[in-house]
Amino acid sequence: MALAYSIFLPRPWIRVPVREDTDRELDKLVAASLDKLPPQIGPDQKRQLQIKLANKLGSALADARARGAVDLYLPTEPWHGVLTGASFIVAEIEPPIQPPAEITSENYAPLVMAELLDDPDARTVETAAGIWVRTEGVEPAGGEVDVPTAVVTYLMPIPGAAGCWVTVSFSTFGDGKPDSELTRLIVELFDAIMTTWEWPPGGEP
Repeated sequence: MALAYSIFLPRPWIRVPVREDTDRELDKLVAASLDKLPPQIGPDQKRQLQIKLANKLGSALADARARGAVDLYLPTEPWHGVLTGASFIVAEIEPPIQPPAEITSENYAPLVMAELLDDPDARTVETAAGIWVRTEGVEPAGGEVDVPTAVVTYLMPIPGAAGCWVTVSFSTFGDGKPDSELTRLIVELFDAIMTTWEWPPGGEP
């Protein structure tokens, strides 16, 4: 069963489904990005940019799929003139811990969340959708990204689906400085997006 939820996306963010219609959405995203190029960009250069962008997005989708993602969210253009390297994925997972033996259907979620909150970087965030466990950290530079990356994760049990949880994983390298005003504003924008998360009427996924 597909994960059903809704979330408000400010421009220029878009949703790219990972499990279906991926190629079509990818082509639309690449075409929309190319349409924003200055007219002085020649056909050969545009073609090179098209290939580079398609490969980059394809790699991001493959990574999201490998992590069990349902949806990938990306901005389609710079934010305040800066390429922020921001994105987030929505995935269905099992909790990354082993709950105690005395677990029941009633105390399952609270016990798991209590163990998750032992992480000093974790805290609870309450929205209209319910209570999330939010963690935040910084990934060091490495690989394709040569600057540190700010990472934020939200996690909560899926209503009406015992043992199933949803995780929303966000990352941005901002302006290359995790504690800068711009990077913090981008993180705050993601936090604001998460306040709009809603489950279907009745709470069933």
